Formats: sequence, structure tokens, C-alpha cells
Amino acid sequence: MNCYVFATIGFIIGLLVDSHADMAKITNFVITPMSFLCGTFFPLERFPAVLRIAFQLLPLTQAVQGMRAGFTGLESWLVPLVLLAYLVVLMPVAVIICNRAE
Repeated sequence: MNCYVFATIGFIIGLLVDSHADMAKITNFVITPMSFLCGTFFPLERFPAVLRIAFQLLPLTQAVQGMRAGFTGLESWLVPLVLLAYLVVLMPVAVIICNRAE
């Protein structure tokens, strides 16, 4: 599920960017902060409650939590549901953008 979500995000971004400079902006302002705010390097419990809720909605946060749950043997049904919700929203967006690009 994680691969599908991020492949769809990459497909959308690939269709929207016009140059390498635009891709660098997306990397600098979206991807890099998301990697630091998703709980990979430090726990989300250290953030204030409002920010923690916002960071829980990031797709990379769900991917990290899903992998941790798999490694520790914990069951987490919320992770696939959130990733599925992302996929349900992003897939039609990708199809619409792809049809407009043709």
C-alpha cells in the first residue's frame, strides 16, 4: 500500500513539475521536512498535540508506523486504512492530471 501511495504521489509530481528547479523546490519544502516530521528519527510524542495530529496525517508517518508494527509484531489496522484513504484520494487526481497532460 505504501508503495502505491508514494508512486502515485511521484507520478502526480512528475506531471506537474516543469523543470529540475521545480523538483528541487518540492524536495526542499515537502519531502525533506516530511522525512524529519514523520517520527523516523524521534518520537512524535515530543511534539505538541496539535502538531502531532497534523504529523499523523502524513503518509510517511503511516509508513513508518506500519513498518514498526510489522517488526515488533503489533497489529495496527489504522495504518493500512489511512494509506488506503490516501490512495482513494490521490489515484483519481493522478488520472485527471494525466488526462489533461495528454
